[in-house]
Amino acid sequence: MSLLLLLWSSSTATVNRFARFNGTTDYATVPTFAYPTAEGTALIRCRAVSASPAAGKAGLMEMSPGGLTSHYPYSDGFATGSSFRTSRVESIALSGSVDRTNWHWLVVRTNAGSGWEMIQAKDDGTLYSVATAAHQAFSSSGQTIGTSNGSAKWEGDIDRFLLFSSRLNDAAIQAIIAGGNGTSPLVRYEFSSDAGGVFTDASGNGRDATIYGSPTIIAA
Repeated sequence: MSLLLLLWSSSTATVNRFARFNGTTDYATVPTFAYPTAEGTALIRCRAVSASPAAGKAGLMEMSPGGLTSHYPYSDGFATGSSFRTSRVESIALSGSVDRTNWHWLVVRTNAGSGWEMIQAKDDGTLYSVATAAHQAFSSSGQTIGTSNGSAKWEGDIDRFLLFSSRLNDAAIQAIIAGGNGTSPLVRYEFSSDAGGVFTDASGNGRDATIYGSPTIIAA
């Protein structure tokens, strides 16, 4: 594990509204669309109910089949990327410096030339490189937020989710953490409303996420 220790001096965006997932029935599905490149970056801002929730309550997101399944955090304090066919990864130790019951980010980025990387990020912009493995592109279907493997459900809060068809560098990731939206995201969810049974895609691409269960919209 390499520790990047990249400090970001800018203040972070204020959370106005976010979605609370109950760990049992709540999740959302990202619509299927043609993924334009083999590169990609997924970023999600989250806060767990417990620093060590049960495995069944830790399904934060899924970028598979053929891509990344992320259970985070498991009851043993590990993340899991279990769908990489070229280099199967079952558990990845996370940095103990990130309090998972406070707001923080989990970032996954992939590139055909340099493989994929899972990163923890504190809200002050500090990035902790967690692990790397052989390349596997994100899938264009089967993507979910708030669940993974169709069973593990997230128990906690989600504030933002962004997906890009490029491998964002550290500075670009930190700019999003500081409140930016990045350049040309494929999808961007702010979780500020559940009107119409969807989380509206704020990227302008019309890829609204369909809600299952009844995540609660919380005004901070």
